[in-house]
Amino acid sequence: MKITRRSLAAATTALVLSLGLVSCGGGSADADKARTLQIGNGAEPLSLDPHQASGTWENRIIGDMLQGLTTDDAQGRPIPGMATEWSTSPDGLVWTFKLRDAKWSDGQPVTADDFVFAWQRIMTTTPPAKYASILY
Repeated sequence: MKITRRSLAAATTALVLSLGLVSCGGGSADADKARTLQIGNGAEPLSLDPHQASGTWENRIIGDMLQGLTTDDAQGRPIPGMATEWSTSPDGLVWTFKLRDAKWSDGQPVTADDFVFAWQRIMTTTPPAKYASILY
């Protein structure tokens, strides 16, 4: 079979049109139903304890479950997370965070004590947290 420019152009046009028709499918009655997002994680997590996890795959899941005081924007700069704003003392030793109103999954309010507990726990947990040393 001889392939000419004309037949190649016709085949390409037919392919583009058929892809266009498939992608323009109408909505369905299920559009308002809850959906499930499935994400390939790479490996099974060994721990979902944020102070024991050490693998990238574990931290991907933990990052979807918990939010820190700050997070990073696309350029890696800190932006508000659980904290709406923060300031430091002139000597840089005291950091003050203002928390946004939030609740745990059981309906209890998130408080500053929750963050204090987490900082103290990472330093004293058994077995020791693998990356606690980066905090001091």
